[in-house]
Amino acid sequence: MVEPKILAPWLKQYGYLPTQKSIGQGPYAASLNQTIPYYDKMISMISFGSSRPSLPEYPQVADNIREAIHEVYFNIKDSKHALDDAARKSAKALGW
Repeated sequence: MVEPKILAPWLKQYGYLPTQKSIGQGPYAASLNQTIPYYDKMISMISFGSSRPSLPEYPQVADNIREAIHEVYFNIKDSKHALDDAARKSAKALGW
């Protein structure tokens, strides 16, 4: 399933970004670039990404961030207050 010749057509069909350099920058990239909007711009941002932290408190931290986004999106709080609250709750969850 993870072989580029198998995975690349699946990514193209469903519009997902590749997780392998050989697909994202290799011969399959041209095909994906034609079917995924802004493919080249999204691919250029992959180097800025990272995996989620592997710690037991991460789900709570993620929930705090999600809640802050929700509060800003629905005009419940401004972004500074929503993120400050999320940071405070996350720090508490981490025992800081």
